[in-house]
Amino acid sequence: MSRTKKVHRDKIRQYLRSHGVNTAPGSINAQPDAPQPVITVIAYNANNLVEQEVKDLKEIESFIKKYPVTWVNVDGFGDIEKIKAIAALFKIHNLALEDVMTFHQRAKVESYDNQYYIVAHMLEWVEGEIRGEQLNIFLGKNFVVTFQDGPIDCMNPVRDRLRKGVGKLRSSGPDYLAYSLLDSVIDTFFPILENYGDSLENLEEQIIEKPTRKAIAQIHKIKRELLLLRRAIWPLREAINSLLRDTPEAFAPETLIHLRDCYDHTVQILDFIETYRELSADLQDVYLSSISNRMNEIMKVLTIVSTLCVPPTLVAGIYGMNFDTKVSHWNMPELTWYYGYPFALGLMLIIVVITLAVMWSKGWLGDNPFSGEDISPSDLAASDSNAKSITLEQNSANTSSAGAKPMTELASATPHHIGQDASEKASDSGDKVQSKSGDATDKVQSKSEDATDKVQSKSENTSTKKRSSSSSKDADDAGKKKTK
Repeated sequence: MSRTKKVHRDKIRQYLRSHGVNTAPGSINAQPDAPQPVITVIAYNANNLVEQEVKDLKEIESFIKKYPVTWVNVDGFGDIEKIKAIAALFKIHNLALEDVMTFHQRAKVESYDNQYYIVAHMLEWVEGEIRGEQLNIFLGKNFVVTFQDGPIDCMNPVRDRLRKGVGKLRSSGPDYLAYSLLDSVIDTFFPILENYGDSLENLEEQIIEKPTRKAIAQIHKIKRELLLLRRAIWPLREAINSLLRDTPEAFAPETLIHLRDCYDHTVQILDFIETYRELSADLQDVYLSSISNRMNEIMKVLTIVSTLCVPPTLVAGIYGMNFDTKVSHWNMPELTWYYGYPFALGLMLIIVVITLAVMWSKGWLGDNPFSGEDISPSDLAASDSNAKSITLEQNSANTSSAGAKPMTELASATPHHIGQDASEKASDSGDKVQSKSGDATDKVQSKSEDATDKVQSKSENTSTKKRSSSSSKDADDAGKKKTK
């Protein structure tokens, strides 16, 4: 069992132990192995900062009265009475304190009177595995109280900025401090995702070169841990969205802008997680395909060996038949030959060689040596362009001469690696279409001219006939008059 899965199950057991049967709402139960609480106070204004570990809680009251922002961090839940005293000092609700003491809480935001309770999960990459810890943040009018229980602490960058006076922390209110803590929690996800990206790249190369069971087990582990990341960041995104939507009065306008940036980061992290999960699923498919291809290669070798063994077995079986050569001269006369045994071996060898030659010529044993040069990617691209140009020519044959212009447009829309060849083919096909359409136009024009000539000749013939008939009529009338 991996350490991440074991820690996850331990947290579930702690949650179940802390919520026993007939437990009243708001009851607080400490774990026997929990460390003693260490209380650290950082109180500051624009000019001064005080940081110290306190033993007496009355010192915290003096810091709250003196400084506009007081940050109290409680690390460890071994002393229930001290935890309750801190909750009473800051008026923390019992239900919220119960959620603090249970380590299996979902990221969320809750409002209690003038306070806001925020739950987030800090993550850390340790020895190739994820370790998580719950961070509880209470935001008040002039204070921020955080509870944590464990070695993971992502708030050191915030402390360093406060000590050095870098940025807006010293000059801003507790709302900006709460935003900074949330931002530091979210920033812990990015290096973890980067490690997962590197691991997936290495696994991809390993699976392609030599797939092993260890690689597929590692992919399954990454998918499971990515699911844990998604369960941690998804509710946190909803919690930040709830802060932006439901509690704008608790934050300054400038802090709300920074909170929107936190929300964008959570969305980006979710996109990374989904991408890596899909990549993990694809790697599993690649692994299965690689195993299948490897099995096919093994079966291919075994099939070839079996095929080569069949002809010698056939020859040995034929000459192994017990026919008496003395009874008939047709009963295997080769058995009495002086070179009968070398003949049988030579026949077996010749059949095997012929079988190998046929397999080699068919390309069943690898590249076909009789097929010419190997097919390169450029040849594949050229064949692709030829196929596309043939398609363009077939389409252009069904169009008129006006379709020659769209052919060049289609050629310009082809992919980059086949654009030039396709454009040349398309231009040739356009010229062919133009020539065909020109020939068709010439034929139509010639036919129309022939028809016009025929009509004109017919009209001329009819006019001559009419003239001849009229002249004959005139001659008859003149003859009649003369006779009279």
